[in-house]
Amino acid sequence: MKKAETVYCIAVATLFVLITALSLQRYSNLTGGLLINTAVASIGKPRAVNVEQIRQLIDQGKLAEKEAVFYTTSPAPDASGE
Repeated sequence: MKKAETVYCIAVATLFVLITALSLQRYSNLTGGLLINTAVASIGKPRAVNVEQIRQLIDQGKLAEKEAVFYTTSPAPDASGE
């Protein structure tokens, strides 16, 4: 490569590293930490679940076997304006 091409490649690589470092710093400032800190902080303790009791409640009809539907569409207003 020519000297100009080498200088150009070094300048582009330096600019890339600089922009990446500034972006990560800005992201860290906005969120209070990087993704690694968030992932480690979100680790919780496992819950003790009594599977037999849940199975009995399902058999008794006190619990459903399917997932709950939380996001449903609201009913359309009727024409009378109520």
